Amino acid sequence: RHCRKDELRECKRAYEVCVRAAPAGEGYSEAVCECSDEYYGVCSRRAGCASALMTQCVDEMAKWKCESSVCGSNCVDQGNGVIPPGSHIVPVNNFGANALRFSVCFRTLNARSLNRFGMVVQERCQPHDFHLCPYWVPPTTFTAIALPRNASYLKVEFCVVDDSGSYGDEAYYHCLADPAPREYFGTETHWPSAVDVEFAKAPYCASDRD
Repeated sequence: RHCRKDELRECKRAYEVCVRAAPAGEGYSEAVCECSDEYYGVCSRRAGCASALMTQCVDEMAKWKCESSVCGSNCVDQGNGVIPPGSHIVPVNNFGANALRFSVCFRTLNARSLNRFGMVVQERCQPHDFHLCPYWVPPTTFTAIALPRNASYLKVEFCVVDDSGSYGDEAYYHCLADPAPREYFGTETHWPSAVDVEFAKAPYCASDRD
């Protein structure tokens, strides 16, 4: 999905009208947060522009003390604060019916192979090497993920989520072995242009309880 700038301009106009209509005084910040939720979390996503606006969204939400999960999944420093310069922002186009859970790994080249034999061997990440990113991506959602500059792998899992729980609590979400998690490899300068999950009418599940 490409950012459709004509649609984004309409989103921006609606956002500005919303902010101008916000009540002065005590309720102003809360009203601006609601306007921002619609602009960044709904309208800009629909226009395919979520990744282009992710850094701006995080800064804006921090300014007004809004919930920043609408900006996407910020994997840098567990989503605390702004996105540092040099971070990688990758569009996520989830056309599927499952929630997506993300985690990153920081394994790099095998130093022993490089130093002794001049061989470039990328170390594989083991399950305990992955760090869970804050926020899953809901089904049929077009958003973005911010990755640390030194991240080397991104793992994407297909999950069935019970909304009554909290993220990270295994009792409330079930991530599947089939389809298998997908892994994307990147460097400090190159990452895939997008994470695309194909369209599905119904979610994958492992049992009737899902």
